[in-house]
Amino acid sequence: MIVYHNKKTEPIECVKGCVCMKRIGMLTSGGDCQALNAAMRGVVKGLCESCEQLEIYGFLDGYKGLIYGNYRLLIGADFSGILTKGGTILGSSRQPFKQMRVPDENGLDKVEAMKHTYHKLNLDCLVYFPISFRIQGKQ
Repeated sequence: MIVYHNKKTEPIECVKGCVCMKRIGMLTSGGDCQALNAAMRGVVKGLCESCEQLEIYGFLDGYKGLIYGNYRLLIGADFSGILTKGGTILGSSRQPFKQMRVPDENGLDKVEAMKHTYHKLNLDCLVYFPISFRIQGKQ
């Protein structure tokens, strides 16, 4: 899991005395694996225990959701009953990071589109679950 913070936003002081984020974005990228739902649930549960006000935006289909603004506001019920389910409730896609600077088929600058979505939602951070499968072996 990698967390990116928006350095322009001041952290919110919570009632319990901790510093927390109010709005977070969450996405999974790469392949699918068994523990993504459990990992997302754990992050949300930890944040909910320390913050009174929290908005979580789930980007659907990995980077594509962040690029094309395909997201939804997630609520507690979205994370209920997913602990033992495989895969990810958000979906995932294989968008090679090295291809991010290459415009899409319509000429869209993907990096600028991601930044636009991030700032449009006024996110305090982005929680990113990168999944990479590299199978190496000798024949």
